[in-house]
Amino acid sequence: MALVSLLIALSTVAPIPGTSKSNGSNIDLAALLAFKAQLSDPDNILAGNWTAGTPFCQWVGVSCHRQRVTALELPNIPLKGELSPHLGNISFLSVLNLTNTGLTGLVPNGIGRLGRLELLDLGRNALSGGIPATIGNLTRLKLLDLQFNQLSGPIPVELKGLRSLGSMNLRRNYLTGTEGDINYLLSTISNSRKLYNLGIHFNYFTGRLQHNMVGNLSSQLQVFIADGNKLTGELPAMISNLTGLKVLVLSGNQLHGTITESIMTMGNNQYLDFEKNSMSGYIPANIGVLKNVQKLYLASNKFSGSISMAIVNLTKLENQRLYDNQLESTVPPSLFHIDSLIRVDLSQNFLNGALPVDVGNMK
Repeated sequence: MALVSLLIALSTVAPIPGTSKSNGSNIDLAALLAFKAQLSDPDNILAGNWTAGTPFCQWVGVSCHRQRVTALELPNIPLKGELSPHLGNISFLSVLNLTNTGLTGLVPNGIGRLGRLELLDLGRNALSGGIPATIGNLTRLKLLDLQFNQLSGPIPVELKGLRSLGSMNLRRNYLTGTEGDINYLLSTISNSRKLYNLGIHFNYFTGRLQHNMVGNLSSQLQVFIADGNKLTGELPAMISNLTGLKVLVLSGNQLHGTITESIMTMGNNQYLDFEKNSMSGYIPANIGVLKNVQKLYLASNKFSGSISMAIVNLTKLENQRLYDNQLESTVPPSLFHIDSLIRVDLSQNFLNGALPVDVGNMK
């Protein structure tokens, strides 16, 4: 026990240039022991393997390079406990994956000292408090996954430092922008020019999507999911400038106004979802430009007019939901000539006339 205490004490001393490999290894070992000490480990996964008789580079979940710990990966193992701040002393760590491990408490500030970290996955736990501002120091970070936790408060402005970030998933927390506004988040991540995936669904972001903030997002963005928040206002036409977007999900907000024709020019889009808002007007006649769309969800809004004949050009469409709107006229027979179509829901509208016999063409 005295040896463990000594090693943990050593781990609080930041490594300095010229530190020997042996001393660096001792600091890594001490940090791992401190991490283990705060976990109940109910299945004895660590207790049975992280022992003095086994070199720490052979411990389950631990990867090393030249006797320095480079990865700690224990996904889906019931560790149960809080994260040790000593993890911040594993200076060569590039991967930290503790998803679905029963973690509680705060995300320690010390993680911001892991200057080589490229992947941080703490998703599907019960972590609380705010996102530490020190995470903004992780200039090499490519993936940040904090989904399905109990994190709250605003997004730290220091996350502007995440210049290498490719994927950020903050799904199902209690997060907000400064004063709740989503545009503070969009401004913060505008420096992440490699960002391709942004998931902030089911949080407490509010405000209108501002044209300049949306237009400032990474040109490499492929996935933008923000459903289940409290966003208001109209859809900014600048969204159409994100030409690489394959998934755009803004359902379950408080958006209103029309869908501009420019949004229908996003030819790479495969999944478009504006359901459960208060949007209105006609569905744009140029909808046929969405030639790669597979899922088109516009249900539970106030769209009116007829269903455009151009919908036949959606040759990859599999699932279309237009129910609970104010659509009129007849159902175009061409809708059922889309070979890929599996499901279509047009219920709770004001459609009239006979159902086209072409419905028999569906799979």
